[in-house]
Amino acid sequence: MFDRPATGESALLVQLDFGDGDYAERLAEFKLLAASAGASVKAVAGGRRARPDAATFAGKGKVAEIGDLAAAQVADVVIFNHELSP
Repeated sequence: MFDRPATGESALLVQLDFGDGDYAERLAEFKLLAASAGASVKAVAGGRRARPDAATFAGKGKVAEIGDLAAAQVADVVIFNHELSP
């Protein structure tokens, strides 16, 4: 498997609302899953979009916001609650 730090990694969680419903419930479950995996959740970035952006998934402005928030919160990892493609 992989080695997990004893203190856990500091994480920034990202969940976007594409109008699928139950946003709050999915976010609560996402936070619990991240914590149970050993992540120390520092912040959550969210937003509402009609559909994923073809180039950046979250949109250029949201990506910049996520980067700024990750740097400010000193997040070791950014975790998306979405399937991403390379």
